[in-house]
Amino acid sequence: MNRLRHAVLVDMADIAACVVLAVLIAVAYGGSLANELVFDDAIFMERDPRVASLETASSLLFEPLWGFQDAPGRSGTHQYYRPLQLLPLVIANQWFDGAAWPCHAISLAMHWLIASLVFALLTLVGMRRGVSLAVASVFAVHPGSSEAVLWVADFAGLGVAATTLAILQIHARTTRPSLAFVSIGLLALAGMLSKESGILVAVLMLAYDLLVRPESDRPRSPATAVIGGYAGAAAATAVYLSLRLHALGGVLPGADSLELGAGELTINAVALLPRYVTTFLWPTDLNMYHDFDVVRSLTAPSFLRGCVVIALWSACFVGALVRRRIAAFGLLFAAVAVAPYLLVRWPQLNAYAERYTYLPSIGLLLAIAATLPKNSTSPTTGNRARYADVLIPGLLLGLLLTGFVIADRARTSEWRDEITIYEKTLTQSQRAELIRNNLALRYLSQGTPKLGIPIQERLMELDSTFRSGWHNLGLLYVADNRLGDAREAFEQAVHNEPTSSASWLNLGYARDASGQRVGAIDAYCRSTAFNPRETKALHNLAVIAIELGQPTNAIAALDAIVRAGAEDDAARALRNKAKNLQPRLPSEAHRAAIARQLKRGRDAVEATRWIAAECAFRTAAWLNERAHLPHHYLANSYYLRGRQRDALESERNALRRAPNNALYKKNVASLAAAIDGAADDRSPFAAQ
Repeated sequence: MNRLRHAVLVDMADIAACVVLAVLIAVAYGGSLANELVFDDAIFMERDPRVASLETASSLLFEPLWGFQDAPGRSGTHQYYRPLQLLPLVIANQWFDGAAWPCHAISLAMHWLIASLVFALLTLVGMRRGVSLAVASVFAVHPGSSEAVLWVADFAGLGVAATTLAILQIHARTTRPSLAFVSIGLLALAGMLSKESGILVAVLMLAYDLLVRPESDRPRSPATAVIGGYAGAAAATAVYLSLRLHALGGVLPGADSLELGAGELTINAVALLPRYVTTFLWPTDLNMYHDFDVVRSLTAPSFLRGCVVIALWSACFVGALVRRRIAAFGLLFAAVAVAPYLLVRWPQLNAYAERYTYLPSIGLLLAIAATLPKNSTSPTTGNRARYADVLIPGLLLGLLLTGFVIADRARTSEWRDEITIYEKTLTQSQRAELIRNNLALRYLSQGTPKLGIPIQERLMELDSTFRSGWHNLGLLYVADNRLGDAREAFEQAVHNEPTSSASWLNLGYARDASGQRVGAIDAYCRSTAFNPRETKALHNLAVIAIELGQPTNAIAALDAIVRAGAEDDAARALRNKAKNLQPRLPSEAHRAAIARQLKRGRDAVEATRWIAAECAFRTAAWLNERAHLPHHYLANSYYLRGRQRDALESERNALRRAPNNALYKKNVASLAAAIDGAADDRSPFAAQ
């Protein structure tokens, strides 16, 4: 009976601890239920069709995290394979019409679960329940963890933390090998599918076995159960790597293109360490985007401070190995957890983020808890001394938790929407290139481009090569009716990113609106050259053709829209207008422009600039649909590139416009014979 009563009391104590943690988290972060989705969350919700439902989400298992952003005909290098990261967005779309609050509710529930598992881990290694609850409470409301809780995208990090702590519990307590194999295997796989750092869980299992299990006063699991746990983790790793290889095309794609060499990576890894320590020990002035400067010198202050951190950690670890092995386990836990985040893959992005401290902080808190002095008050010292031993630490803990909760509530308010968090960030990080770009675009989407223009202009002053920076500045200028400035911005955009179909499309619009009709046609042709399914460019080309009195060209563009499956009422109205249009000869100015375009095209062929040549010839053909030379030159360009079927179609177009031309007849016959008469319609303008 006494044993049963003790067990019930223990269970009630554990439940009470979990309730306390839930209340703390609700008070600190409950306001996040009213927050919107920001940053990556908003991007995925707005653009990624895979998060629309449970059915479409199944493709996440076989694709990169950012795979949906690839432009047609191009593929990027992806290093993130995280099928479970977007699970909150999928759930929100499936059952809550895309509302943001379910996503935040899931993050809060996960954080509570992790805090409860921290409490369980501390009791597992022998901490008193009062100490365990105090430390878990500090973790639950530590402001350094606020980004991980408030940003739904870090469901990935929460998933790794939850599965890691649960695995350690099972590894320590389970005595059945089959149960250890299955449960640890499934949890390890879930952790890896959440975030790449989940693959390190076996290292933490080994650290527990080497540093904690031998001195634990709990019954040891049989060796077969321990082996079963490792076998489960190994099986999960094999499955994960297989899925990752299939989705990304490699285990570490792009690893050979890191911007920093091995020596620089090491220097910067050391230089980052003080930031983690500072965020843990002094979590003030929190920032969602920390500017980062590459460290290249062994005498740099940040590197020297990092060396001090390593020296202190090493001394503490060696000392803990001798006296407090639980503290040594905590220190090793923190080191293993932080290691993946020290690799500076993209220096231009935020190499350090506060959410990266989430899992490492658990190890540091465990190490601190293990070194707290035991209650040394003897029964003979009296109640006053015993009360002091409890009251003073309790008062200090209460003050600490109160301060943390106040900071968390303020941080929750700062994360309420993208405008608020971005504006706050720019008061802290003067560069924050990505944040500047995103804030300017949010102002654009809200119909206030004047607010976004100076922010984007400042971005281009800081980094004139920022990806899509000039393109976005051009969009802001267009929205503000500054078409001349927009044209210049888009010109710079295509100079920086010459294969950007969207930039060429918008450059065409800006040129056309500025009265540069020939340049607009060229830009639209380039847009379709890089993306044959760019129907907006095709639509604009059709409009220009109708205005120029070129109905055949207009119908050719509209046919391409139909083949792309994007015909709408506007396209059908243009088709009816083109059918009733009387063809017109080009003006004197356009005839001169045609001659210039033909020369540009021939010069481009000589320089083997094939896209420029193709678009120059197509522009000439667009200005006069009856002209045969543009198609003949285009056929020659295709032939030199080895595209015989396209060359045949273009030469046939030339022959239709000059049916008595003997050279064209000969070329058509020889091309047809070379490819057995087959024709391959790959051009969006095959009907010209």
